[in-house]
Amino acid sequence: MFLNFSLTIFSIFYMVGFIGNAMYGLARNEETEYLLTLPIDRRSLALYNILVSTNSQFYTLAFLLGAILGYTVGLGLNIPIQVLKVLLHVYFLTSLSSLIALLLGGMVSKEFVRKLNVLLTLALIFFYFGVSYLYDAQFSGLKVRDANIERFARWFLFVNTDYNFLSWTFSSKTTLLLGSVLISILASIAFFLLSPKLAFEPVVRKGVQHFKDLTMDLAKIAKNRRPRTRGSNAVFWKDWKLLQRNEQFLFLILYPLGFGIFMVLVSAGSARYLSLPFIGVSVFYCAIEAGILLSRETSQKDFALTLPVRLSSLFFPKLFIPVLLNVGLFFVILMFSYALNRLDKFVLILAPIHLLLLTLSSLVGAYFSLKRPGKGKNQPFDAVAVFIVQGITFGLAISMLMPASVLTYAKGLSPLEILIHRTILFSGIVSSLVLLVLFARKLAKLISGIK
Repeated sequence: MFLNFSLTIFSIFYMVGFIGNAMYGLARNEETEYLLTLPIDRRSLALYNILVSTNSQFYTLAFLLGAILGYTVGLGLNIPIQVLKVLLHVYFLTSLSSLIALLLGGMVSKEFVRKLNVLLTLALIFFYFGVSYLYDAQFSGLKVRDANIERFARWFLFVNTDYNFLSWTFSSKTTLLLGSVLISILASIAFFLLSPKLAFEPVVRKGVQHFKDLTMDLAKIAKNRRPRTRGSNAVFWKDWKLLQRNEQFLFLILYPLGFGIFMVLVSAGSARYLSLPFIGVSVFYCAIEAGILLSRETSQKDFALTLPVRLSSLFFPKLFIPVLLNVGLFFVILMFSYALNRLDKFVLILAPIHLLLLTLSSLVGAYFSLKRPGKGKNQPFDAVAVFIVQGITFGLAISMLMPASVLTYAKGLSPLEILIHRTILFSGIVSSLVLLVLFARKLAKLISGIK
């Protein structure tokens, strides 16, 4: 059980990280265009990027090797044989990942690769849990009576089945072991045959077909073009387009959504299981989203100040969009819970608390993006500000959601316990309102001082 579970988890992280890095290296860029003019074989360039991607997964391999060696020593197994199996497993994962990265990375742009990497990271993890959830596990021998425990047990039982191809290299069945070897060899052969043809290959459309495609694209743009808007509406759509083009926003939005849906599936959908995990993550991400939008605007403030709009109209959408998005995610998850008939009255308490925390976090994130800006393009504030934002968002979320959950679900509480939890909940709400007013004033002062 431990061996197969460790193999599966580390293999998922290895493949996700490897494919993402390899696709990014194999995507078209100016550096590879220059290298292609030199007498260097394309297969060599592809192999070089694969080696670099393998090196980037050093820590994952180190953890995997440590888990295998600990398992081997604990059971008194043959260490050299287990090390050879680890090498075979790494070769199996690398050959598959290399072929996937080659087929996808050599034909797309870097911007698309970054966004696809985010989707791949989320999809692969949730796909594994989804498949294992559908697996018809037998629980009669475990004497499981609780539905929640049964759902969690299902994840662990799936890793020991023959359907889990990520553990074939350590399988005691010869057919599965030979199958992993055969897949590795075939993937390697396909990589060597395809790398000279597909790696770094630019997509070129010629002649009449190119003209037709260009005409169709222009017609589609003209058809879908929005009428011109003014003032805050124009700024809103500008920030919305900026959000859509930022690959980091894709992760900040999809991760809370996927995580919330996953919690609904594995925890009988009770709203209390969404309170801290989902709301805590979405509130913190809301601060990051507001900080990114505001930092992008202030990085080009000389141009922004020339626009015929007021400062309030220029900066308000950057606070409103993250709040609106995360409220929408919360609504989607609630509708998903309702469709599964897993919605309870605790939502009536969660909704206003979530909205209050989101509003506060957007102000906090925007404030620290101006007060303590980060160095990178996708770093809205520095490391110190990150800890401050985390402390404010998670601290207030815990101070309100935990006592609210206890007051709603706990039975047999004494009058003193009820008073204590109500006091903590009231203190959290008051603290949030005070901080909201405080950061709103501080942010308004910083914005008014921008020249």
